Amino acid sequence: MVVRARAFNIEKDYDMIFTWWRAHGSFPPKREQLPSTGVVVEVNDKPVSAGFLYQTDSTICVFEFVVCDPKAGKGERDLSLTKLITSIQNLANAMGYNLIYSSVKHKKYISRLDEEGFIKADENQVHMFYEVKEDD
Repeated sequence: MVVRARAFNIEKDYDMIFTWWRAHGSFPPKREQLPSTGVVVEVNDKPVSAGFLYQTDSTICVFEFVVCDPKAGKGERDLSLTKLITSIQNLANAMGYNLIYSSVKHKKYISRLDEEGFIKADENQVHMFYEVKEDD
């Protein structure tokens, strides 16, 4: 299998990953809420996973909104997630960050991050969003 990472293209990729988030019952961010530092991983030229590196004004960056094609096979998902994580790690390093933060809940994905050198810091957290409105 050929596994490769490429830059996320908002026009080409957003609708596709939006359907993936919905299929998983996840909170899909709006187009304007995604950073320019997104990565899509393809297996044999088929998109299988995506994730985003949010930049901050410190040496910490945030790796979020990771999603996989729910129709992809387990082997494809496994390969693509490993490539996605290492691609984000390399991108963060190239951008000068020294800590990547990510919030996760799925045990298999937690194990995958652990295998790639992430450290479990907290458990049993609830992640909440507040959508700022113009009237606020």
